[in-house]
Amino acid sequence: MKIMHYFLGFPPFHNGGLMTYAKSLAEGQKSLKHDVIMIFPGKYTKGKKSQITFYKDYQGIKIYQITNPNLVSFNGILNTDYVINYSMKNNYKEFLINEKIEILHVHSLIGFPKDLLIEAKELNIKTIFTVHDYFGICPKIQLFKYDGTLCNDYNNGYECIKCNKNADTIKKLKIRRNLKFLKSYNLLLKIKQKSKKIYIIKKLKNRFLNNKINKNETEINKTNNLDLRYKYLREYYINIYNLFNHIIFNSQLSEKVFSKYMNREKDKFSIVPVTLKEIKDNRSQKKVYSENIKDLNLLYMGYLNEVKGFLKLKEVTDALIEEDKRNFKLHIYGDDSGVNKDDFNTEYYKFYGKYNRNDLDKIFKDADALIFPSRWYETFGFVALEAFSFGVPVIIGNNIGFSYHIKNGENGIIYKYDYNFNNLKIVLENILDKPYLLRNIMVKTKKSPFNFEYQTHLKQIMKIYNLK
Repeated sequence: MKIMHYFLGFPPFHNGGLMTYAKSLAEGQKSLKHDVIMIFPGKYTKGKKSQITFYKDYQGIKIYQITNPNLVSFNGILNTDYVINYSMKNNYKEFLINEKIEILHVHSLIGFPKDLLIEAKELNIKTIFTVHDYFGICPKIQLFKYDGTLCNDYNNGYECIKCNKNADTIKKLKIRRNLKFLKSYNLLLKIKQKSKKIYIIKKLKNRFLNNKINKNETEINKTNNLDLRYKYLREYYINIYNLFNHIIFNSQLSEKVFSKYMNREKDKFSIVPVTLKEIKDNRSQKKVYSENIKDLNLLYMGYLNEVKGFLKLKEVTDALIEEDKRNFKLHIYGDDSGVNKDDFNTEYYKFYGKYNRNDLDKIFKDADALIFPSRWYETFGFVALEAFSFGVPVIIGNNIGFSYHIKNGENGIIYKYDYNFNNLKIVLENILDKPYLLRNIMVKTKKSPFNFEYQTHLKQIMKIYNLK
């Protein structure tokens, strides 16, 4: 079977769960002797054509780029007309025919050209979409609003105006994308006349990335009925979603959220929890601490920002310290370059910086619980699965996809999400007062079912491919 995966590229273009999953799935399918290629939104050129061209070879998998893709934005859309009206002469049909593609599996609509989907369907290529985020329904991807609340009603597009008012212009987005190509080719490191070239590059960045909004695009903020533009934008993307033969939701939560905005026949979608080939059942290795333990080693892993809940979590733990509930240390893993560590009491907070998969065994070895405080409707949450696979109980909000795999009090703790994290605070107060409760959960976590075997997942995906 010839399979083509559309994803968002490898670093420096994109990172995180979507990239990791798409790569893992492609590698797994290749191991099953399928012919697999991957395609991502590439650079922008001055030409008026969009071309699928070869980019590089990755472990036997050919990677292609789409030059002049639709708008690639991870922080909102300012000019909705550009996205909706995007259409260029292209070589999509020719490429699909020459490569003899049988399955087009799309993992995000960011930068995705609708014409590619239309050409695939006209060629009777089966089209599959896996949900990893809410782009299309939400231009800012996460349904997390400007005021720090969950978006449950976009008010027919009016709320989108506020969320997207500081989004980058088209010119900035294109320049930023092309600068990532310089980084990917390591051109900046190979330049002989470094000082001169670096000056030129900085000048380009200042000119295109830090300038005021282009005059050609300011009119969008002055246009009447701007809310209707975001309403049309959502309708545009929902129409694209409806064109796919089958949608795979990575959790019951993502299916629940999407069902508010679009209807799918039961035989047109599946709920398949995602996993990775690297994730194995390591729970037997976990040592359970003694009943007399007093101090708990709590983990936070991920981006140290607002939407991931790190800043709110700090407010909660600071409050616990003030209340003299101090029998814990929070071990923090993630890029801490933008964090003022002077604001953290080193007796209770310890930073370790970025981590990779090779560090997980060491990270989880002495951990008593992972706190997963994300504030958006996180579709799944790989970090939670990784902790669970090492026998570490997860403390998680009910607004996160992985919470559907937790039996509260059995193999983890689920708290009801609220804006101020009051319910998370109650949970933490309880386990700090009674650490043995967490120990009991750890024992049960080691014995609970493990339903994330990679080979089983591959079979589920291939079965969906073979559906009529």
